[in-house]
Amino acid sequence: MILSLFPRLVWADTTDTVASESKAPRHWRLGLSIASLIKDDFSSESTTLLGPTSFWEFETSLRSSMGIHAAYRVSNDGSELSQLGYGLILKHKLGLVAMDIKDNWYLSYGLLLQVIRKKGLDGTGTAHDTKLCIGKDFGGDKVWFAEISGHYSRLRYFNSDDINLDYFEVVIGREL
Repeated sequence: MILSLFPRLVWADTTDTVASESKAPRHWRLGLSIASLIKDDFSSESTTLLGPTSFWEFETSLRSSMGIHAAYRVSNDGSELSQLGYGLILKHKLGLVAMDIKDNWYLSYGLLLQVIRKKGLDGTGTAHDTKLCIGKDFGGDKVWFAEISGHYSRLRYFNSDDINLDYFEVVIGREL
């Protein structure tokens, strides 16, 4: 019995599309992002970054959405590192919609780019960033949300060694 319910927790039915509406529902979310680099290859210590983040989401079904993500973070610990991130996010709600159990947990996956600036270094660097996230929506009509994510991020150019920019991120925000 439990095993028969598992696919409903993780995979969306193809029959729960939003095709009945003329336009897919859109959501704009704005939040505060706190990120901590696991190992900052620019300095000997871990770096913490803080700044605004936003998501513009388009529902593709009752359980799935895709969207555009943008964030800007700066360090608050003297390392003077700044990070502008942007890219695409796929989000999947985990509730049992078919059984009318409303659970507001979701998983998301993102392919992002980062533009990195560091005081004392000329120019910028562009890094690949893969995001894996778990989050939860709270509240009524305009929901609050919280999420925690891990990011695999590498800055590489020509024949140089990878510069590790992996980080964990916590976001708290509200749908507007």
